[in-house]
Amino acid sequence: MKKNSILYAVAAGVAGAALLGALWWFGALPSQRQLYLKIKDQPTLVSLFAKVQAQEQQLKKTPDDAALYMDLALNWKSLGHRSNGVTGFFRKSLAVYEKGIAKFGSKNILFYLNAGKVAEELRDYAKAEEYFKAAIEISPADENGYLSLADLYSYKMGKSVSEVAAVYNQGGPKMADPTALIWGRGSYLKRVGQYAAALPDYEVLSKAFPDNQGYKDAIAEIKAKLNQQ
Repeated sequence: MKKNSILYAVAAGVAGAALLGALWWFGALPSQRQLYLKIKDQPTLVSLFAKVQAQEQQLKKTPDDAALYMDLALNWKSLGHRSNGVTGFFRKSLAVYEKGIAKFGSKNILFYLNAGKVAEELRDYAKAEEYFKAAIEISPADENGYLSLADLYSYKMGKSVSEVAAVYNQGGPKMADPTALIWGRGSYLKRVGQYAAALPDYEVLSKAFPDNQGYKDAIAEIKAKLNQQ
């Protein structure tokens, strides 16, 4: 009986979402209708799409709810991932984050960081760079902006070793605890074969965390690589 009740509840939820989607259709913008058509045969995504529509309506009533902006943008982004990368969903997510930036960005760098990540999904690397740099400018003692920018430069924009390292170097002196940036720089330099430059970072980390075997192993590996050169 309990199993049947659960199945009934799930079926009712899916049917309700589908009905809401159908009712919403008549008042929707053409661009949103096109997005709906891409997922209309996937009940789970239809349900999430219905949730997004409800959140958008709620946002009109409570336009100063920063958490709602975050949730709405995240759900649009989730639709993008779960629909095998439909870019329209990512654009909706980015648009919400950008509205959040306009209202709350100077007080909450998460809007900049998240907008930058979605811009990466859209391969708009110039915009991602702009947002990560803005996060650094607003909160220079927060390592997340530097780490995001360095990853963008390294993995997506093909920047030089000196340009990527400069991002880590910029942030280090501003951190009360620069461990994350030291590890990020050392890991990056090791990955690109700059072993002599990476070694001091791992030695600093190993001294600070003497029980961390991973740092000791990295030092041994780097020294072996240097001996082969």
